[in-house]
Amino acid sequence: MLLDTQDLLIFKHVADIHSISKAAEKLGYVQSNVSQRIKLLEDELGARLLIRSNRGVKLTEEGTTLYQYAEDILKLMQDAKSAINKNKWREYLVIAATQTISEALLLKLFLLFMKENDDIGMSMKT
Repeated sequence: MLLDTQDLLIFKHVADIHSISKAAEKLGYVQSNVSQRIKLLEDELGARLLIRSNRGVKLTEEGTTLYQYAEDILKLMQDAKSAINKNKWREYLVIAATQTISEALLLKLFLLFMKENDDIGMSMKT
């Protein structure tokens, strides 16, 4: 079996959210499916990627390494799609900030940026 980009996306969501169940919910999967995909990824790589506890999950050293590669691979896949068909695959700018900063400043900057860059999709995380 070869590394699958969907598995990397699932792994990245789990790592970002620190929860298999919350990542499953966000991705529209059942928890058992996400757990199984992570287990298959661990089996394929021959390394434990996550430390599971009742408070969520934490990356192992090998998990941190894979996470860095997953970010790069997923970004390159998005870049390739955008380069081939800009109408179908838009580039995205993601901005993360505290809720106070988001409410006070980012919305205005967001709107200004969108006026000048209508070919780039945007999302904001608080």
